[in-house]
Amino acid sequence: MMLLSVVCLICLIPFIGKPLHIDDPLYVWTAKQIAVAPTDFYGYRINWDWGVELPASDIIKNPPGMSYLLALAGVAGNWSETWLHLLVVVISLFLILGTYCLARELEADPLVAALVTLCTPLFMMSATVVMGDILMATSWLWAVFFWIRGGRTSSHACLVVAALLVSVSFFTKYFGICLVPLLLCYQLIKRKNLALCLPYLLLPVLAVVVYQLWTAGLYGRGLLFDAARFSVASKGGKLSLFGQGFVCLVFTGGGMLSLVSLLPLVPGARKACSCLFVLFLVISSVLFLQGGYAGRPFAGPEGFQWLQLLHAALFGAVGTALIALLLWAVIVDRSAETLFLVLWIAGTLVFTAYLNWTISGRNLLPSLPAVGILAGRLLPVTVNSRSPVLRYGFFGPVLLLSLMVAWGDKSHAESARLAAVRAGSLKTSASQKLYFQGHWGFQYYLQLLGGVPADTRNMAGNRGDVLAIPANNSFTRMPDMNAVDLLETVTYRAGQLVSVMNPAAGAGYYASARGPLPYLFAKKHDETYYVFRYR
Repeated sequence: MMLLSVVCLICLIPFIGKPLHIDDPLYVWTAKQIAVAPTDFYGYRINWDWGVELPASDIIKNPPGMSYLLALAGVAGNWSETWLHLLVVVISLFLILGTYCLARELEADPLVAALVTLCTPLFMMSATVVMGDILMATSWLWAVFFWIRGGRTSSHACLVVAALLVSVSFFTKYFGICLVPLLLCYQLIKRKNLALCLPYLLLPVLAVVVYQLWTAGLYGRGLLFDAARFSVASKGGKLSLFGQGFVCLVFTGGGMLSLVSLLPLVPGARKACSCLFVLFLVISSVLFLQGGYAGRPFAGPEGFQWLQLLHAALFGAVGTALIALLLWAVIVDRSAETLFLVLWIAGTLVFTAYLNWTISGRNLLPSLPAVGILAGRLLPVTVNSRSPVLRYGFFGPVLLLSLMVAWGDKSHAESARLAAVRAGSLKTSASQKLYFQGHWGFQYYLQLLGGVPADTRNMAGNRGDVLAIPANNSFTRMPDMNAVDLLETVTYRAGQLVSVMNPAAGAGYYASARGPLPYLFAKKHDETYYVFRYR
């Protein structure tokens, strides 16, 4: 465990200076509100749409659990990114160690389970932002650990801790409450200590009721049901059920690429590799014949997008292989523990594909430890006789690729901060206003410099005012060119070898609506920012 912890820290420490990115500002602004008014976490207004300021409770569709921890780190570290990321590093370390401990509890190879979890783009991306996904997955994982141990040892203390951690998971992301029916299913399949265990599941259910009533009193409506309504209303799209499922498999395969490292460890490794290759060829052929993927044609102004096709086929093959692993697990081992892990993984995939408002790599994180533990349970005992290099050496290349993906995301975040600083420097007098469009980290850093969100319904400004607009962001539109002059077009390299959030390349890790691939290798990614001055 010590070596595993060291490897995890070595991987994550280089990212502690990463600028805030994507939805990070929402969590930090909420943390700042909590530092002032702890019981009124969404009692402030933000601009996160078309330049319109709205109550935070109308915009944010996640509970505030992560922001309470960020408030502690922010106050202690004067809201520096380093302190916020150090908090996430600690939480991430607990996720890896929790995977190791739960794997031992479930009689799986603990190191294989932990490495499958650690050596993935999915973990590296979640562990290098300050959003709530990593805390939700960690509390979920430890809740399962204490629940299983409590049921096995008839420990009331463990069951209480498990119930509290389920509540923490829900209070961090609403999906956390799905752990209640999952643990119920496990206990019913196990048929042991039902009378002892089941009453403790009422504690997180009570926490949900209290939260719903509390937020209804604060903001005029219960925020849990409000988020559910938003997800239903925003889920519409042109993809069929099969199309949504395949996009989810592509994100799963890309996010859990470490599964490929297991191929040399299974019996008949050559046959397993051959099957995966054939699956890759079949998916490639189908995608080529239909000429596109997820409503996006491969043929474009820059020619046929072979890279997009190959990435979709490879990731889709790995995701499909995971489905085959689940089916095989049910066939060869119908124990309560294996069925529990299969339900855990399958439930997360179904939620991501069909219930959440968008398909995102972030939403798959809760299933990642279960995938590692299931793999650790199914590996044959004969593998244990192999040398450590043969058993675990194949994870090295995948870990390197995962770090490259996370570094590409870091470069994207840094480009937004650099562009914000550059736009702020173009003000020539204190009387001039600095307007901007777009959100994410770009908005956060511009507001620190005194920037004001531009109301896209009325983009008028006074003579000399500055307007900054990112080319790749949300809720942006170009101004009337008769009212402004283009001061500068600023371009930053946001990815030398990988694109993570680049619609032009088809990469949309944080939201499949922006790109049906979680990331794309071998594609240089430049971020462009336009700075105008009003006439």
